[in-house]
Amino acid sequence: MNVVDETVNMLLQQLKDHPECNYISVRDLINDAGMDIDQIEFMDLFHIQKRMEAAAMKAGIKLDYSEFDGMLSGAPFNLPAVVIRSDGVTGADFIWQSSGLISSEDICRVHTRLLQNELQVRRYNSCGLVNGSIYRLYGEPHAKLLSLLTKGLKTWDKDDYSVPVCDGYSWELRLYSRKKLIRKIAGTVEAPPLGEEIQNIINGIVGEADLYIF
Repeated sequence: MNVVDETVNMLLQQLKDHPECNYISVRDLINDAGMDIDQIEFMDLFHIQKRMEAAAMKAGIKLDYSEFDGMLSGAPFNLPAVVIRSDGVTGADFIWQSSGLISSEDICRVHTRLLQNELQVRRYNSCGLVNGSIYRLYGEPHAKLLSLLTKGLKTWDKDDYSVPVCDGYSWELRLYSRKKLIRKIAGTVEAPPLGEEIQNIINGIVGEADLYIF
């Protein structure tokens, strides 16, 4: 086994113990492993970086560098990536629907879709699509959102959080793992556990005080 393979195997063990949603670089992993980065050939560091991304993905861990897309940021092994566990939730659909009396011009349905690297928001009234927006996802907010949804997947103890209402709204949440639907929950007017935290992160991404989610 050559020095690149040996180093990658050692760093992968370090990465598996690293907290999700935190930033880490290959340089950090090398230091955490007690290795001297100056003793590694410069070109080998590039090979280690590339092999680490592939090895991490096979282990169910994504190193998300998308925050630096399009930027001249120096050597890749110095760049901090957000650690995302790819064996949990990787996508979601949030569907909010008004059930009250509203005018034909009022928003009656909002569909927010969480994809790999973007968040799509589409707003509808009774006549059809009113507007749509796309928000780029990267870094800590993206990782925390996926982490919360994965936590919800494991802790939500029922699929229907509806409460009796005469006038209000309903919501539905569909969770996906690698494009496969793995859970669907629904409710009315009240958010499920963790819903407020999820709502706050999405509000921050889209820059709105209260996007219709739950």
